[in-house]
Amino acid sequence: MVNKEHLNQLGLEKLILIKSAINWGNSELLINSFSSVKGPPIVRPSYTPSEDALDIQWISGFIDAEGCFMVYIKKNSG
Repeated sequence: MVNKEHLNQLGLEKLILIKSAINWGNSELLINSFSSVKGPPIVRPSYTPSEDALDIQWISGFIDAEGCFMVYIKKNSG
């Protein structure tokens, strides 16, 4: 964005490819609107949560501005 690459066709296509790799991918509307955008999918890095205890000050700062979050703990069946 700083280099204003998003303002040209190649930069816009790069953003669409990045968007396809996050969360639920691209919407049907985006896929249909930019059907010519092809390229190797961007691989999402794997993430393994740390088993270290979270710093309580970090957590309070994370949710300080009227924020909230939920944690679901699921028993591993394997």
